[in-house]
Amino acid sequence: SFGASTLLRASLSGLPVRLVSMGLRSSFHTLVAKSSIKSIPDLRGKIIAVTIGAADDVVARYLVRRGGLDPRTDVVFISMAGSDARYQSLLTGSIDATALSLPQFVMAKRQGYNVLGAAVDVLEMATVGIGTSTRKIQQEREQVKKMIRAQLDTMRWIKSQKGEVIQFLRQFYDLDEGVASESYEIFSRLMVDDVRVLPLAVKTVLEQEGKAQLPLDRVADATIVEEVLRERR
Repeated sequence: SFGASTLLRASLSGLPVRLVSMGLRSSFHTLVAKSSIKSIPDLRGKIIAVTIGAADDVVARYLVRRGGLDPRTDVVFISMAGSDARYQSLLTGSIDATALSLPQFVMAKRQGYNVLGAAVDVLEMATVGIGTSTRKIQQEREQVKKMIRAQLDTMRWIKSQKGEVIQFLRQFYDLDEGVASESYEIFSRLMVDDVRVLPLAVKTVLEQEGKAQLPLDRVADATIVEEVLRERR
C-alpha cells in the first residue's frame, strides 16, 4: 500500500495492517483562492471545493481554522473529487477557493490566484508510505525490507537526478519548464529522505479520527526501516 492515511485508518478500524515507512512528510495540498480573496478571513461565507474526507479536505479545514474561521459555520464546503476538476472550477469561477495538489496549484498561482496557505508549511501529515499486514511483517520480514530498500533507492534517485525528474514531469503532465521545476522543488521539500515513520505525521491522522492518544505501534511498525538503515551503514 502507498496511501499512508488510508492504511492508518484501516488499522484503526481493526484490520491487521501497519504503516512501515513514509515517503512524504506532509500533503501537497495548498489552499488557493480567487484574486479578490487575499487572506483566510476573506473566505467568510465563500464556497470551498474539496474531496470530503480526503487529504485536501483535512488541509483546507486546518488552514481555515488556523486563519481564525470556523470551518463548520463560517465557510461553505462542497464536495468535488480530483485536483484537476477543482482547478477547472476555480478557473471558471464556480467556486471561490479550493485545495489543489501538484502541479495544479503552481499553475493557479502563476495565473494570478492567491495562495492562502500550504500544508507543507504548517502541518506534518502521513499521506504516502508503505504499509503491509502484520502477518507479512512477522513471516516475510525480508520481503518487506526489500520494498523499503527499493523505496530508499528511489528517493535518492529523485534527489540526485533533478534534471531527469523535471523532464519526466514536463512530458507526463504536459507542463512548461517553470511549472515542472517549481513542482519538483516542492516535492523535494516534502520527501522523507530516510523513509522513517514520523510520529507527528502519524499523530495528525490519529487526531482526525479522535485517537490522538493511541500508541504509535498500534498503527505503525517503525522498527523495519531502522533495521534497513543500520544494515546500510
